[in-house]
Amino acid sequence: MSEKEKEHKPQKKKEFPEKEKEKETEEKKSKEKENENEIEKETKREKKQQYPKKQLRQILECKEFLKKGLKLTEKNEHYQKGLELIDNLQYELALDQFAKAIESAPKNEIYHFVFGGILAKCGKLEASVESYTKSIKLNPQISEFYFSRALISSLLGKAETAVIDLSKAIELKPQNVEAWSLRGNIHLSQLGDLTSAGEDLLMALDLDPKHAEAWSDLGAVYYQQHMIEESLECFDKAISFGGNDPSNYLNKAKSLNHIGEFEEAMQCLEKGLCLDPSYSELWFEKGNCLLFKEEIEGAIECFDKAIEIEPRDYLYYAGRAGAYSSLKNFKLSIQDYSKAIELKPKEMSFLFERGVVYLSAKNPERAIEDFNVLLKFDPTDSHALNMRGCAYDMLNLFEKSLEDFQNAAKFDPENTLYYYNAGEVYLKTEKWDLAQEQFNLAKSFLTEEDHEFNFAKVVNAVYNLTIKKTEKAIELFTAIIKEEEEEGELVETYFFRGRAFEVLNNIEKAKIDFEKVLKLNPNFILAKERLLNLSNEKDEKNVKN
Repeated sequence: MSEKEKEHKPQKKKEFPEKEKEKETEEKKSKEKENENEIEKETKREKKQQYPKKQLRQILECKEFLKKGLKLTEKNEHYQKGLELIDNLQYELALDQFAKAIESAPKNEIYHFVFGGILAKCGKLEASVESYTKSIKLNPQISEFYFSRALISSLLGKAETAVIDLSKAIELKPQNVEAWSLRGNIHLSQLGDLTSAGEDLLMALDLDPKHAEAWSDLGAVYYQQHMIEESLECFDKAISFGGNDPSNYLNKAKSLNHIGEFEEAMQCLEKGLCLDPSYSELWFEKGNCLLFKEEIEGAIECFDKAIEIEPRDYLYYAGRAGAYSSLKNFKLSIQDYSKAIELKPKEMSFLFERGVVYLSAKNPERAIEDFNVLLKFDPTDSHALNMRGCAYDMLNLFEKSLEDFQNAAKFDPENTLYYYNAGEVYLKTEKWDLAQEQFNLAKSFLTEEDHEFNFAKVVNAVYNLTIKKTEKAIELFTAIIKEEEEEGELVETYFFRGRAFEVLNNIEKAKIDFEKVLKLNPNFILAKERLLNLSNEKDEKNVKN
């Protein structure tokens, strides 16, 4: 360590704003609730540890520290041979030499320390922790011992134990930038404490403004706090100081995707793939980027590549499933969601998405099975209740569908869609006054987003139908039909316009709409009934004439 580094004393820990601490409290409460229900609802990518590979190498190649150790120990031939084998990457043989060195000098803390590093490199993590513990017992005043044990504890998923060790490492050596950085990483990626993560990472950067990993992790903190511009600045610094690390390009691409800068995101991903074509998560994010750009076939190719590299990653299958669903290839979409569920059974979001695809594939029975599982875990899940209600509606089980829509509105009383769906059921079952009441509620909760799309127009159209402004309703339904590109989305619009034509006694136009409904969905029983009624009425008139 240089004299300048020795003199550098860290400033008081920088604090993130209280507003962010309040956010963290809310997030922790939310996480506790999820744990109680044993439901993992996050669909975001779990952040991969960026430390292990580099830090394990640092432990083994910490020549300056090992040379200091040599001065404290006898000139042991096994120790010297062990170091040479480490240099040649012959770790299993190095283990033998250090085991013999320890046998000859069991109270030498340096031997135990290096032995722990080699064990970690060989994948023997529990044994590594034991070896570091021995070195700490022999000399509890060395910061690097605690840091190294903390690193392995973090790899074993013992985050809180690792934080305790890192705090001790910092206490013994406040300038230990790697300890500040690793503790920030653990707060971020394992404990979900963004405030503490940010404070630690700022301290690491105060000590070393060119620390690429700390910049990268600070960028991830800002990204999760939806401070995208700040996150991009951090990722640019990470690239500047650690340009050969493809994960920096990946993280920057995620932030760019978040703000819709897809072309620049693609450039980052291509740079990352040039550095490491076998980095599966880069392919996955490229697939997401292409999905945003509506280049579905290209997205599927990227997901294929990610799965080929890492076939046990459940998110890759879920990404491809979404792409197949966009192409209306429901069979392959269901297949991929099923694989994702097999790999991550507790991830409820995949079960929900598969249920939605079953609905799109006109298989309401299987959809109901998936939503039933979701509702067994969380009976208050308004989204699952609503979708199960849609499945019951598709089966013409109107009492059950209405019950689900009403319960969904009970648990999420400001969601327009639930009132609209309930209103549709009342309208289909000829309860016009109750339908009007539900559509009126739906209108009162319309959002700006609803007005940007056809949904607000649909609500207004059916509302006009229930208040007997039939011609206005027909005008609105016709405008919706002209604007909607996906004809399959218009089944109920045609049905309700047909009902409006019925009210005006325009039988021929009503029949044309009901026939259109049955062409799009042959199982739409109400349309069949309306056609049959109209035909019977026509026959009766002919008989009278």
